[in-house]
Amino acid sequence: MEAKSLGIFEVLTKGNYDRWNILMKNYLMGRNLWTVVEKQGTGYPSWPNRKALYTIQQACESKIFDEIKDFTSAKDAWNFLASRYGSDLTGKPDIEQGAVDDNLYDYREVYKHVEKGDWEAAKSLVKLEREPLFLPSDSDGRTILHFATLTGHVNVVMGLLQEGGKRLITMQDKRGNTALALAADLTGDKDVAKCLVQFSPNLLTTMNNDGEIPLLLAARKGHKLMTRYLFYETPMNYFKDQDYHTLTELLKLCIKGDIFDVALRLLDYNYLDLDLHSPEFLKEVFDVLNALAKKPSAFLNCCRFGLLQQIGIMETCEQKRTYCDVKQILKYMTRIVEKLNNSHLQNTLVYTAMLDAAKHGIVEFIEAMADAKNDLLWAIDGHNRDIFSYAILHRKEKVFQLIYDLNGRKEVIKNRKDLFGNNLLHLAGHLGSSFDLNLRSGAALQMQREIQWFQAVEEIVPPKCYEERNDNNMKPHELFTEEHKELVKEGERWAKQAAKSFALVGILITTVMFAAAFTVPGGNNQKGVPIFLNDPVFTTFVVADTISLFTSATSVLIFIWILTSRFHEKDFLKRLPSKLLGALIFLCFSVVSMMIAFCAAIGIVVKNFWANKPLVVGGIALGIIPVITLVPSQAILIWEIFRSTLLANPIRATNRNNTCMGQIRTFVSKLHCE
Repeated sequence: MEAKSLGIFEVLTKGNYDRWNILMKNYLMGRNLWTVVEKQGTGYPSWPNRKALYTIQQACESKIFDEIKDFTSAKDAWNFLASRYGSDLTGKPDIEQGAVDDNLYDYREVYKHVEKGDWEAAKSLVKLEREPLFLPSDSDGRTILHFATLTGHVNVVMGLLQEGGKRLITMQDKRGNTALALAADLTGDKDVAKCLVQFSPNLLTTMNNDGEIPLLLAARKGHKLMTRYLFYETPMNYFKDQDYHTLTELLKLCIKGDIFDVALRLLDYNYLDLDLHSPEFLKEVFDVLNALAKKPSAFLNCCRFGLLQQIGIMETCEQKRTYCDVKQILKYMTRIVEKLNNSHLQNTLVYTAMLDAAKHGIVEFIEAMADAKNDLLWAIDGHNRDIFSYAILHRKEKVFQLIYDLNGRKEVIKNRKDLFGNNLLHLAGHLGSSFDLNLRSGAALQMQREIQWFQAVEEIVPPKCYEERNDNNMKPHELFTEEHKELVKEGERWAKQAAKSFALVGILITTVMFAAAFTVPGGNNQKGVPIFLNDPVFTTFVVADTISLFTSATSVLIFIWILTSRFHEKDFLKRLPSKLLGALIFLCFSVVSMMIAFCAAIGIVVKNFWANKPLVVGGIALGIIPVITLVPSQAILIWEIFRSTLLANPIRATNRNNTCMGQIRTFVSKLHCE
């Protein structure tokens, strides 16, 4: 929204309604529009109403604008925003937490003991008065068993079941929820669920007022352990008797909740007839596919667990099982895709799923769907952007590298323009997000990565694209400069702040090592010659001290160069990162050498006093601490700079599966699923 063009300097977001309300009201009053908002009835078609409505809509962020875009009355839009985003600080009890109504005031001691998990005390009161067992405890109609289920005390739940029997355990609240349904929906407490199921297995298939069994409730809330337990406890005949809507809903909820093993079992047991191709069935099934296309964390190539994951090695057995389950689910989905024509694929939003997968960088999904139906690789949206356009916009290099494997059709892709006149190089000129780049090393290397992206796309597009102008009359490089000017400033600030901090460390080391060179351990004789001159350990001290002094001084000089320089866009590609890398390496060498000199000095001073041997060992151990603290902490930064600056541009790999890294990744992914 162009709010500032109207003189509105704050747009409505989800968290600033109270402030926005005051500013917006004053703004409307100043333009004689507040009367329209305050007094006119709904649907009032006058020009002031339209102007007020337009002003309110312009002062909302895009997602909130979508909520009021269909309103025709400024008053209705204003009241809707007030009811939805206005704050209400009036306190009230939370029914979901099990607030007890006043009608059970006389039995408050029972509920107090239940809350604490003291069943013996609660039992003695229940023995005297059984009425609170079956009375609703709140306005939602929940019993004391519902209340105990929320507290999570298994001993209390078991005691109540013994006292209340079948009558108590089958009681439902006003929403139709049994105690098991409440545990599945709100707490996800598997231990309580086991207790309830063992007492009455029929609870597993008891539906609430919305027609949902506990399994569906648990999956909807994403309770993984509870969902797995309820799925394997629910009788198989129940699933066989259900319609495809219920089963596909469960399948979709499991995928959204990362409960892929349950989703796979649903498909393995063939509860869904994959040969049933009614339009309703297809839409339900491909809602599942669309959910999978938005789950990058489930795929190997989208893992963000460090260097080992770059070659496909996952950190835990859970990640391994997840990846293999997802691969099997994809195989089931491709079986359906293979049998569908293009109209079915379009109606079921499979093409949209391909674009979502490209946006999230899920290259396995794209490859699996393209193998099943090659036409899916040419998915395109209403803005004339394909999967490669999305890969460029969202900086998904593995998806982008698929373009190198295409046949002659890639020439069509290279020359494509979107609805706004942007070619692929224009899209590369847009600023990517730091999350997509996954960099730990600050704005300077993010800027470097942006330049590398631009250059990688520049290499594949025809030369004529360099000078083409989009609908905003901008060439690709002009757009790149405009979009990245703030990042250039931020990168320069980050580099200078880092240089300032590291330079201080270097100066301190230089000062200490310079002084140590003239105050050698053991002292000098009357002629000024070091007493331990011929000792090999003394030689180690001198060499280490000299190396530390010169490397720290060198690093300080480089950091000073960074602090006193002005950086342009092109400097972030090689010049600045190379200087920063060299300075960091010199600084690490100086720290290591300083600690070696320190350990050698300790050894010289006390080597003839074996009684002080523990002191020597302790001093050396303490001397190692700075090394194991500073060096590893900067190793990631050093590696990131080295990889992105001195190695080949990682985005330019001609075929990701033909590289050594790609072959290792493919081998390990196969090994994991065997």
